[in-house]
Amino acid sequence: MKINIRMDKYLNAITNYFNFKNKEWLIYYFDLYKTTLNWPKGLPPIHDCYLNNPEYRTKKIFNQLYERTLRSYEYEFKNSTRELIIINDKFKIN
Repeated sequence: MKINIRMDKYLNAITNYFNFKNKEWLIYYFDLYKTTLNWPKGLPPIHDCYLNNPEYRTKKIFNQLYERTLRSYEYEFKNSTRELIIINDKFKIN
């Protein structure tokens, strides 16, 4: 079985999910998350259209896990600098 080296970083992040507290995981893998987006400076991020390509399955799973975890917090994106701001440490349960 041939492993796509570029996808290893997404698989690594997914498998490390339970080794971090949620907020720490979000912060640690934020730069990787940004690689799953199209994020023009000053505009809000949008999903990369390639996420629907079967070749990028691991990338898509990572993106979905990241966004699901992120929705558990009150947060905002600073679009001018492409930064994530977690507003408080309260973990939201919906």
